[in-house]
Amino acid sequence: MNANGNGYLWILGADYTIGNTQLIAQGGMTRAKNNVGEAFGGFRRNVENITVGVIHNLSRRSSLFGGYQRVWVDDKTPLVADSDRNVYSVGVRHDF
Repeated sequence: MNANGNGYLWILGADYTIGNTQLIAQGGMTRAKNNVGEAFGGFRRNVENITVGVIHNLSRRSSLFGGYQRVWVDDKTPLVADSDRNVYSVGVRHDF
């Protein structure tokens, strides 16, 4: 992600259980700078995200889950478009 450069990454998450349901929230930020493009002001990419989700245990081995993630990308590299996105997930899990 950041060859020949520097930057930082942090992520903070929390969860809360109510009966058979677990609520989950997470957010984070990345700042990356590549020194190779220093003549052009340095190639930089900044990313922020938030994620929320829920897991409901139907039984000891089966669960339903759903989630949403929003990602904001600010890419300062020439000729590269920002790729902001929304991600949705739903599913069923069964442990054998």
